[in-house]
Order: sequence, then structure tokens, then C-alpha cells
Amino acid sequence: MAPRSVSAAFVLVSLLMVGCVTKGQFLAEQEKVSTLELKVAQLETGLAKAREELMASRGSIRTDQADIKADLLDLRSEMQQLRGEVSSFSYQRSSEIKERQAMEQSLAMQMSQVLTRLQDMESRVARIEEFFGMKKKGEASKRGAAPVVPAMPVAPAPQGPLPPAQPAPYQAVPPEAAPPVQPAPEAAPAPLPPQGSEGAVPEGAALSPESATGVPQSAQMESQPLVPPEQSGLAALAPPEPPPPPKPLTAEESYNLAYNLYRAKKYEAARAAFEQFLERYPKSNLTDNARFWIGETYYQTGDYERAIVVYQKLLEKSPKGPKAPDALLKIGFSLAQLGEKKGAQAALEKLIRDYPQSPQVKLAQDKLKLLKAGDGQNNKARSR
Repeated sequence: MAPRSVSAAFVLVSLLMVGCVTKGQFLAEQEKVSTLELKVAQLETGLAKAREELMASRGSIRTDQADIKADLLDLRSEMQQLRGEVSSFSYQRSSEIKERQAMEQSLAMQMSQVLTRLQDMESRVARIEEFFGMKKKGEASKRGAAPVVPAMPVAPAPQGPLPPAQPAPYQAVPPEAAPPVQPAPEAAPAPLPPQGSEGAVPEGAALSPESATGVPQSAQMESQPLVPPEQSGLAALAPPEPPPPPKPLTAEESYNLAYNLYRAKKYEAARAAFEQFLERYPKSNLTDNARFWIGETYYQTGDYERAIVVYQKLLEKSPKGPKAPDALLKIGFSLAQLGEKKGAQAALEKLIRDYPQSPQVKLAQDKLKLLKAGDGQNNKARSR
């Protein structure tokens, strides 16, 4: 502003000296120049204020944009967590239904096997009882057992004295090995009752061992030597021994089984096996590894949101654990896959800052370079 006034005054003075302008005209022109200079100063002051207001509004707009973006990131993270929890709940519910159905089927099968074995054992017991003459055929058939072995035919009882005692037809040992049975005295044979009288033996009926030999059945059984079941043919009638129960897996064996499923790229089966491992062995030193590999099953199938939820739970439970750097690294990778570059950079920078000695730092630094290089290319494209 000062140079302009000086130049204007110089022009007016020069004109006055030349004699072309009168003093009144000179004062009028000087007043005009002063008025114009005042207006210019007011305009410059207003322009400066406008610039200050514009800069302040830009700063507030940027602050509002940053706050809105942070709120959006928080909302997106909460939505991801809610989705993961809903999917986890639905999976647990479906797993419980499947386990209940499998348990019911297993119980039904076991009941059927028990009933079958019970019927088979009843049938075998009935056969053994009839074999030794402890039960009659009619009683065995009423119990619903298998067909009873028919008794040996016996000739009709002769009229007159009974013949000398003979070994029972069902005896398990040869007659030569059994001790001889004392026959009834021949001097006074007991006459049979007449036909049709009380206690008579019908024609064609099978005689019991006691009536055929004249010796009580208990005495005959005591006189017979005991024979092992293998020699008497009773071994086949014995029920089979049940198989021994399977040996339960140890914590390490259960973990290795789940890890082998993951290596075979059977991610759903591996996830279920790792979750079962966490339920059975919650205090094992391999729980952090199991949680990390559960997140990896989601990451390998492209479900990055659920993977982030699992990694975050791992960091919450054991922030100083051996798998914490791996979980942070995979959170950064998952956010990058979802297009959240700033969140990915924040996670990777936290890994480098909190775990500087971790071998995952090199991978995090390489990923950060790629992300920053991508941002630089995008900025150049926008400027063009």
C-alpha cells in the first residue's frame, strides 16, 4: 500500500511542477487516491479474514471427516464381530443338534444290540437247561427260546419188572467212564400200575432219567465227572466277550489329529476338531495354537471377517502368548484383503512396535511397503 501512495504523490508533484494541474485539482486527486487506498486496505483486510475462515473451516471439515471415518471403522468392526458371533452361535447350535441326533441313534443301536444279545443268551440258557434235563420242552418254548433239541426216543415201558439201570441217553461222558449205578433188587420187582390208573406212564412217553434208572437225578449228576466245556461242546453256546473300549486320545494326539486335517485342507473338519480339543483340554499349553489355526481355517476359505474375530479373541485371552504376533500379522493381512488399508497398516505397525524381536516383523514390514506403494500410486493417479 505504501509504494502505491508514494508513486501517486510523485505523479501529482511532477504534474504540479510542470504546471498542468492547479493546487485545487491536486488536492482533489490526492483525496481520491486516499479514498481508493482506504478501500483497497479494507478489501485486503476482508480477504485475509476470508482466508482465515476458509482455513479454519477446512481444518474442522478434516477433523469431522476423520471422526466419521473412525466411527465407520468402529461400526464395521462391531458388525464383523456380531456376524462372527452369530455364525459361531448357529454353528454351535447345529453341532449340538447333530450330536444329539447321533447320540439318540447310538442309544437306539445299543438298545437293539442289547435286546438281541439278551434274546440270544436266553435261547442258549434254555438249550443248556434242556440239555441237562433241568427244564421241559414246553417250558422252554413258552419262554420264546430257539427250538429245543428233541429228546432221544425211548421204547415203551414193558409189562413186568424194570430192567437193570442204564446210563442216561444225554450223559456227557461215555458209560465206561461213569461209575456203575446199583440196580434195583431183582427179588422184589415193583409192578407197574395198570394202564389208565393214577401215576401210570402213557405209551410212547419219554422216561425221565430218574424213572429210567431208578436212581434220583441229583445222585446221577453227582456221580458224573465234570468235563471241561471245550470237550463237552458247550463252548459254542457261551456268549462272546465284548470288545475292549477304545483308549481315549491324549491332548497332544487330539491336537495332532486336528492339525493333520488342516494340512490336508479339510478346513471344516479341522475347525471342528480344534474346537473339540479346546472343549476337552482348556488348560493345555496348545490352546493358543488351536485358536490360531481355527482363525486360519476361516482365512484360507476367504472368510476374513470371521478370521479377524477369532484372531482378536486370541489376543484378548493371551496378548503375550507365542501366537500373538501371528494373530496381529493375520489381522493386518485380513484387513488388507477387505480393502481396509489404514486398519491393516495400524495392525502391522502395532506388531512391529510391540513385538520387535518376532520373526513376523519382516513380513509385516514387507506388507507395509506394498500398502504404502499402492497409496502412492493412487495419489499420483488422482493428481493427474
